[in-house]
Amino acid sequence: MSARTVPILPCPESAAIAFTPSASGHPLEAPQITNISPTTQKHLRIAASHLHASRLVAFPTETVYGLGANTLDPTATAKVYALKGRPSDNPLIVHVSSLRMLRSLIPQDQQQISDVYLALIDSFWPGPLTLLFPARNPPRPPPAPQTIGIRLPSHPLARALITEADLPISAPSANSSGRPSPTSAAHVFADLGRKGAEPVLGSRGEVLDETRMLGCILDAGPCDVGVESTVVDGTQWSTDPTGTRLLKVLRPGGVGVEQIEKVVAAVDDKLGFLGTDRTKVWVYGRDPPMDSSASKASAPVIHSPRPQSTASSITSQPEIHNPSTPGMKYKHYSPSIPVYLLYPTNTFPANPLQHSTAANPDKPEEVWKHIADQLVAARADSTTANTQSPRTLRFGLMAFNDSPLSSALRTPANDARTVTYMCGEGTVEITTEIKSLGRTEEDAARALFRDMLAFEGSPAISTRVEADAPEALAESTSSQSRSHTESAIAASPGVDAIIIEACSEKGVGLAVMERVNKAVGGGGTGEGLGIRGTSGQQKRFWVDTGM
Repeated sequence: MSARTVPILPCPESAAIAFTPSASGHPLEAPQITNISPTTQKHLRIAASHLHASRLVAFPTETVYGLGANTLDPTATAKVYALKGRPSDNPLIVHVSSLRMLRSLIPQDQQQISDVYLALIDSFWPGPLTLLFPARNPPRPPPAPQTIGIRLPSHPLARALITEADLPISAPSANSSGRPSPTSAAHVFADLGRKGAEPVLGSRGEVLDETRMLGCILDAGPCDVGVESTVVDGTQWSTDPTGTRLLKVLRPGGVGVEQIEKVVAAVDDKLGFLGTDRTKVWVYGRDPPMDSSASKASAPVIHSPRPQSTASSITSQPEIHNPSTPGMKYKHYSPSIPVYLLYPTNTFPANPLQHSTAANPDKPEEVWKHIADQLVAARADSTTANTQSPRTLRFGLMAFNDSPLSSALRTPANDARTVTYMCGEGTVEITTEIKSLGRTEEDAARALFRDMLAFEGSPAISTRVEADAPEALAESTSSQSRSHTESAIAASPGVDAIIIEACSEKGVGLAVMERVNKAVGGGGTGEGLGIRGTSGQQKRFWVDTGM
């Protein structure tokens, strides 16, 4: 092969992996693997060997593919930051396979899990929910939060890997920092397959690890949820009559806020908390900031008020200097091409863009022309300006099945999805390709990152898929003994702009809209992760769908 690449280890029948609950105590106290295919077992052993050797392993969870490192190994976790290009103050979420492993990560004097956390664990673990706990060994000194985010994933292969390695695994999304999250092994390989295969070098350029930084990619197909876990901070929740009962949703994700509220309300009912004694649920970036030191009497009642709009709330997020969880400070999920967000009138009958003075929504063709004007102007300013006439642009639209918005673009006038506009001093021809977001918010979550990456395009890549990887680590890293097959990822041309139809913020829809808004460029304060060519221009539109 002309270049080193990270091997992809197929894990067939991963959905059939089974676990036996603990015989005593909580069912998740120390569950064990009871059913697994021989090939998957073999590849898990290789992956576990890499983790114990301070290497990284990419693996699927139910949310997105994670880039895993041994949480207890500072050398390994440092490689996560290096390979991703991740800011050093952006914390990592730890994945565990049992409550026993969880307790090994929190202080000895704080082993008692609160009533509200136990209720959330019983309801959503294994699953896409991360809970903040006091950290036994905080990753950073004060004033950084002395907490650690922990979750028990529901993907059978993720649980099996953690159980096989018998290690807590720190695992952010397996992609370069700021990029859309990967939901397949091919996404991981396209982003990190070559970079992760390079030898690990020391400060003087010496080779510290000839094998590679990223040991392998475990492939169990596409992820089910498609957006990251919901992160909840309940460290300020107490049953003390004089204490605070506050739950903070720091990042919306695969578990909806409404689901969390329902569980919390049941806990309050069971414990007899009434009126102002009931637990407040605060959603970061959506609800008014709350002073955690305020007394209960003066604290505002903020039990999940819904914002007037995502668009208006994204500009008022508090500045975060020491984030306690990923997604609070830095911009994420941004392709290398501009992303635009459309609020269709059938879902948003009132103008959701509070900063906009427009009394009436734009027609779809007006929005297309406005975006084309921006892109043509940016292209004209570029050193690679396209001088061909007519100029051409390709748009990628992500819209819901049979939505009025996508129907409006399939009228007889533009049946071929190609239209020509006057733009600047000439004409521009726009071809629009439509990908489906499905019918529900859950469908949209699964499609979001996948189709962003598809529209962005990629060069052709040759991958190495292990056909019968040997069990021993020495054999798995020897080119003489390695058995593999070649698989090509075909080149796919990218579009010039990605345009996404907004959805309601119910359930996982809140997480979808949070990710889309960050991709558009409205969230976060990270530097170097912006979208090229359209900074400061209008990228959200209220669109008339005729309904």
